[in-house]
Amino acid sequence: MRAFAYKCFLVLCTTAFGLGVIAMVGIALLVDGKQEIVDLKQLRELGELQTVPVSQMLNKPVELVCVLGVYQLEVWEDGPFRDRVNALLKNANFGIFGERTWFFVVVHDDSATVQKIYEHRDQLYLGRGGAGLPGTLKPVECTTVDRARIMKVRESVVSLGEER
Repeated sequence: MRAFAYKCFLVLCTTAFGLGVIAMVGIALLVDGKQEIVDLKQLRELGELQTVPVSQMLNKPVELVCVLGVYQLEVWEDGPFRDRVNALLKNANFGIFGERTWFFVVVHDDSATVQKIYEHRDQLYLGRGGAGLPGTLKPVECTTVDRARIMKVRESVVSLGEER
């Protein structure tokens, strides 16, 4: 009788463990579902100091393009889009993020979509400011898609900007 009870207990524990693993994987996929807005492979393949319109890298039509740095959950830069984008970001799902994570944010109509970039996994790092940028690119945090340009500054560092 004890052997039977022990086997039933092991089956129950194994089943509970299996269901727990399945549930955790499902939750991880929901929370960290990859919303591929920007084609990262194409972005990595840019040549050094090559600048292209962001619209060439997008997988869906958008109005605005923004980049948010590590631990940045709203647009900080003063500009005509800050209030609109920040209001939309209050409802956006950033999922779980860490120290080496930054975001592409695109806005279309009344919604903002966030694409999380893991610096080490995706091998893309966000360059901010004018250091290393030619005078033809003005770095911005947020701009319209028709003005948005992305430049590979060096190796795996990219910067969002507008042509001067």
